[in-house]
Amino acid sequence: MIYETPAFRPGGDRYMLIEFGNEMNLELNFMAQGLATAIAEQKTRGVIETAPCFASMLIHYEPDEISYADLGKKLFVSGGTIHVRIKKLQEAGIVKGTRLSVDLRRDLLLTFKEAVNNAARHAKCSRVSIDLRRDGSHLLLSVAGDGVGFDMSRESQGQGLASLRRRAERLKGTFAVRSGLGAGTTVTLRVPLSSG
Repeated sequence: MIYETPAFRPGGDRYMLIEFGNEMNLELNFMAQGLATAIAEQKTRGVIETAPCFASMLIHYEPDEISYADLGKKLFVSGGTIHVRIKKLQEAGIVKGTRLSVDLRRDLLLTFKEAVNNAARHAKCSRVSIDLRRDGSHLLLSVAGDGVGFDMSRESQGQGLASLRRRAERLKGTFAVRSGLGAGTTVTLRVPLSSG
């Protein structure tokens, strides 16, 4: 179940644990990823690093710069905002009531992580937009970054895009990349819900 409000707990010296629910599912993982993104965007003083997981997130912080209580207050606002977004998706029937197979959930999560990781490591993005929605009988995941982009006519040396394409094919879906030098990059996965 998804908690009505995120639970904030001490995770040891210099760590805070935030729990979004008591089960492992994709919705909760998107909440953790969303909060990690919000923390990075806000450049919260005293936060050293975040480690989002399936239903929770661990935050490493410097207590000399921000107290546990102050960090909790600051994050409660961001965590609550992410929580409200997920609740709205559920109420709209986009997440709740849509049964996703284990394979689809896994590949959707791996696609999400790969795309966000690429945006963070290679694209020098200042902003990443994530769109997950139901599009008729399909599920659409789009990750768009405002980073440096790349020349699509040049062959990639990495395996990232190739593995994303293989996942889409395995799910009987499509994978598209739109990019250009200085124009950012958008990756989109579109898969039939019946593939699961």
